[in-house]
Amino acid sequence: MTIAEKSAAILITPTQPPQATPLNLAETKLVHDRRLRGDWRSGEIRARPVGSDGLWLAEVDMSIDCAGIEKTMSVAKDIIKKYSEYTEDGQHIVTFAYERWGIGLPAGPVLDEALSSVSGFQFWINYGWAQYFVGLTAYFAMAASGAAMDPANDFISPRWLFQPMVSGAERSRLITAVRLRGYVLMQQGVGISAPGRPTILHTNGAAHFTDHPEFGTIPGGLSYVDLTRWEGESRPFTPRDVQIIP
Repeated sequence: MTIAEKSAAILITPTQPPQATPLNLAETKLVHDRRLRGDWRSGEIRARPVGSDGLWLAEVDMSIDCAGIEKTMSVAKDIIKKYSEYTEDGQHIVTFAYERWGIGLPAGPVLDEALSSVSGFQFWINYGWAQYFVGLTAYFAMAASGAAMDPANDFISPRWLFQPMVSGAERSRLITAVRLRGYVLMQQGVGISAPGRPTILHTNGAAHFTDHPEFGTIPGGLSYVDLTRWEGESRPFTPRDVQIIP
């Protein structure tokens, strides 16, 4: 049975399915981990009309250096071993963070499969990544387009669509939606949580939060691509677009 067939079988009656959601760092303890990476390589944004109804969309492509699959699996196993008090009742969740998205794998067959082979890890992380969806205004949503992870590379290649949701999603409102999203974060993290205990997240960033004047309280020590000044043009991002959170 192939990994996809095995995983599909699990998904038919999942008792503890993956929890893929915007990363919630409330009451989270950050731990800097030198094994993890999140370095911008390249990227671009493209805007274009869709159909003949005046609707617009934008595509964002990024290439972000990160720890490879085997190293990330090793970090996760080390975290499970290090924080053994989290695993005592078998109700822990191991979260893999990429950019601003968290893919939580509860203890059980899905987590076991993800940590047992490169193909299993790739399948479940891409499965969770495909659920990336963030509403932006009444007119647009930001959603993942395609898989982000390839086991042959020590980088991820995420693509997002700022896609129109209703009529009236015109170019000026697209600009507003992209600016509202604010930034693309160069983050890789592996964390663990359990009922009654604070989440611990190992990250390539710093071990502190920063009160950012535009973005609120966010993890420190990470780089990001700024979207707040986008004016609707199609262009590659450059190092000048990359900022550092202190």
